[in-house]
Amino acid sequence: MAKSNAKAKKTQPNNTANSTTSTSRSATTTLTDLTQDQNIRYRLCVLLHDLNNVRDAASEKRLSTTTNELYISEPYFSESEAVTIRTAIVSSESMNNIPSSPSPLPQNLTVEEAFHHCLANFLEKRRASGDARPCGPHDMFPIYGGIFGITKEEVNDERFVARLRRSRLGGPNGNSGNDTTATDPRKESSKPSKGKGKK
Repeated sequence: MAKSNAKAKKTQPNNTANSTTSTSRSATTTLTDLTQDQNIRYRLCVLLHDLNNVRDAASEKRLSTTTNELYISEPYFSESEAVTIRTAIVSSESMNNIPSSPSPLPQNLTVEEAFHHCLANFLEKRRASGDARPCGPHDMFPIYGGIFGITKEEVNDERFVARLRRSRLGGPNGNSGNDTTATDPRKESSKPSKGKGKK
C-alpha cells in the first residue's frame, strides 16, 4: 500500500472478502490474551495517542509511515505482531464498549473485521445525519479505544506522555524499533561531554 500523509489518509469500510476473513476462522489468539503483553499494549497506546494527536509532528510521522489502512503495521509493530493483532478475536464485551458497534453484535470477529463492521456503521450514521465527510484518523479513536479497551485518559496521562517522549516506541526495554523519531540512547551516551578536554 502506498504511503500517504496521515492527515490525508482516508479509511473506507471493507465489504469484500480479504485474507483476514479466512484467517479469523482458525485464529486462536484472543485480544484479551494479546493485551496481557505489556510491550504490545504500550505500542497500542502509542498508536491511539497518535490517532488522537495527528497534528503533533512525531505522531503524524509515525502514522504516515504505516503500510496498513488500519495503521496496524510498522513502525508500531513488526509484521508478525501486526498480523497477530489484526487476526486476534475480539470479545463481545469489547464490542459493547464501542459507540458505533452494530446491532445485533456478530460473534467471534477479528480485530480487522470488528473495525470494518464498526466503521461501516459509523459512516452510515454520519451520512444519515447529512454529514458526508470522509473518515479521518481521529474518527478511529472511539472504535479502537473500544476494541482495545484503551481510553483517552490513559493516552493523555502525563506519565504516559512523558514515557512516550523519552522512549518513543521502545516501551519498557528501551528499544525504539523502527520509530525514526526516537533518539538512540547509545549514540547519546557515546558523545563526548562538553567542557572536558585532554589533560
